[in-house]
Amino acid sequence: MPRLPLRFVLLSVCVVVAPLAGGEPLEPIAEYQHLAGPLVEQYCLDCHSGDGADAGLELDKLQSGDRFQEDRNTWKDVVARLKAGDMPPADYDAPDDQERSKLVGWIEAKLEQLDCSVSQDPGWVTLRRLNRDQYRNTIRDLLMVDFEPAKTFPPDELAYGFDNNADMLSLTPVLLEKYLDAARDISRRALMIPEVQSENTFDVPRVHWQGGQADRDGRRELWSNGAVEFVYEFPKTGRYWMRVRVSADQAENEPVRMAVLDDSHVVQMIDVHVNGESSEEFTLPFDVPQGKKRLGVAFTNDLKNETHDRNLFIEKMEVIGPREDLMNGAPQAHKKWFAEAPTADQWRDDQQWRPQASKSLEQFASSCFRRPVNQREVDRLLMLVDTHRRYGDSYERAMQVALEAMLVSPRFLFIGNVDGQPSPAAGQQRGYLVDEYELAARLSYFLWSSMPDATLMRLAGEGQLRAELSEQVDRMLGDPRAEQFTKHFPGQWLGTRLLADLVPDEKQFDSFDGPLRRSMAREAEMLFAEVVDRDLPITTLLSADFTYLNDRLAKHYGIEGIEGDDFRRVEFAEIEPFQGVRGGVVTMAGVLTATSNPNRTSPVKRGKWVLAELMGAPPPDPPPGVTTLEEVTKHSDKPLSMREQMALHREDPSCAVCHEQMDAIGLALENYDLVGRWRTEDNVGVIDASGELPTGEKINGAADLTNVLLQRREGFRRCLTEKLLTYALGRGLEYYDECAVREIARRSVEDDDRMRALILAVVESTPFQQRRCEVAE
Repeated sequence: MPRLPLRFVLLSVCVVVAPLAGGEPLEPIAEYQHLAGPLVEQYCLDCHSGDGADAGLELDKLQSGDRFQEDRNTWKDVVARLKAGDMPPADYDAPDDQERSKLVGWIEAKLEQLDCSVSQDPGWVTLRRLNRDQYRNTIRDLLMVDFEPAKTFPPDELAYGFDNNADMLSLTPVLLEKYLDAARDISRRALMIPEVQSENTFDVPRVHWQGGQADRDGRRELWSNGAVEFVYEFPKTGRYWMRVRVSADQAENEPVRMAVLDDSHVVQMIDVHVNGESSEEFTLPFDVPQGKKRLGVAFTNDLKNETHDRNLFIEKMEVIGPREDLMNGAPQAHKKWFAEAPTADQWRDDQQWRPQASKSLEQFASSCFRRPVNQREVDRLLMLVDTHRRYGDSYERAMQVALEAMLVSPRFLFIGNVDGQPSPAAGQQRGYLVDEYELAARLSYFLWSSMPDATLMRLAGEGQLRAELSEQVDRMLGDPRAEQFTKHFPGQWLGTRLLADLVPDEKQFDSFDGPLRRSMAREAEMLFAEVVDRDLPITTLLSADFTYLNDRLAKHYGIEGIEGDDFRRVEFAEIEPFQGVRGGVVTMAGVLTATSNPNRTSPVKRGKWVLAELMGAPPPDPPPGVTTLEEVTKHSDKPLSMREQMALHREDPSCAVCHEQMDAIGLALENYDLVGRWRTEDNVGVIDASGELPTGEKINGAADLTNVLLQRREGFRRCLTEKLLTYALGRGLEYYDECAVREIARRSVEDDDRMRALILAVVESTPFQQRRCEVAE
């Protein structure tokens, strides 16, 4: 039976359902049981029903009637396979052309039957953990520390094409350990901690120690209550610390008690818990005037009986400071968040240190958690600080521990409101607006892959962010931090990020090195960045008459006259080798290399990439057991061109139906070798890049393919909309997102398909602005 031409199927769909305008009533179509149901039952259910359904496609479980849209993705897959002609298989009963046309037309008509005038479901987003890039950028902007999580954190897995998908960003025990280690490392680099200072540190010689009894190791032993002191001449007035290392013999239930002495007066009591060979350090603050001063420690709870002997041993004493000198070289984060500290006397008092610590913690935690914190959250941090104060740590060390705790808090590691919001009352809308702090976070991690800045936080606090979204999107896209968006989004969407792990056959191309990989990826990023920066039409990505090159990439393209590592904007008209050869992302070496095999070009990969990433119409996955191209051609007695190899492959009926969609597209790009260099001949002769698409258009080379894509800009617009929305939401799109996709695309058309208009429409869309209402069970 001949397969129904695709253009006839599309024509039948156009007859079944007219384009829907906003607010117009939906046209009635046949019920499932009157048209699609009988055909599905007759031709599909033998293989696609029950738990053992082929390819997991259980058509018997599909919903009909009002819940049809919930099975939207499955029905789209059915349509794709029906159009491709690979359902039912050749050895099964198949519908005739009229039946196939009716079934395809009915499914597509039902897919269009969406009432977008009612309240839309914004969808559910799993609580989204920061991925590695977002974590690094957030640490950089929050604490001015350049921490590289890629060196220690496990890679972020891709889903729906991107590495920020919430469902894949789980928090495993291994990763939690990595976060704990990272928090310690980052906090130590972000703050000035007296406990670890080596500069401005004076080791008080033991010969200057007074009191106690020296043992053979030079320690001073305090067998009974007593003190070890020294006199130090402080060079100027200010804050200093005494760092003392001690060990102890414990006895009975009470720990060794150590008094801190200032001019032989007790100013602080500390419990020493180590025992035997172990030792520990205490770093104790003093606000002192210039000149000589006596400092030291004393043992205050001696105990000795027939079975127990409690003792204290002084191993080392140092003076650190003054604080003023240490602060001159303190990290920027310390100066910004923790520069103000309580006095030494306030730090020793049970209450007087709290106001200053509370103020600093509240300010920092609000930025760290990307929303104002309440007093209960601050009090929990103060309890942690107080524990270390009582233990004998400095204020700075205690605040470092609090910082570590904040950096492993879910409120830092996850985007959005971890505590959630109360569910609206019954009968209200399907979704509710997220508060403006969560909106600020969604916006900043979309466009900057980092935390909101002070402007976004201020507007959120004033309740004005939504009112100024257009201005803020423009501001953010003009900020240097937007480079994260123009790098990560196109790199994952276009696939050029894959270049980092690709290794072409060295026999064919032995100079594919790191600089070339990075240059290929950078070319695509810079084109996308210009479209964003200059607010160009999105079709510029397909038809740009310019690109960006450095000397490494120019040489790869065979172009002379471009020198240096820096990229420069190049007009194609200025360079003869580019005329008719390059233009837009389709002909970029990075894309062409990422869609090749290591040892040859791949028309299949390139054709599939164009369909999936530019037209949003990926072909169905190949059926199991399909032979590879190498297996098909291995018995040939002569070298075959890629066109000849593909023709042999299509002789298999199970391969032909899908390859008809991909091969003509892929072969149109055959003038580019496996690393994207232009060529006119391959290993067997002159390359033929001509072909005919299933819809009837004849093409010959990349320029014709680009023209076809431009003629189908509606498909490209929708595809880019779906990719941007997926990246912005951190989740895959579902059936209930269809109205949002259509609305975003409609707004793009109204604004001449300008890139910033498309981005703003994503930001103002229902799923970006809202969260699904939680329904109590």
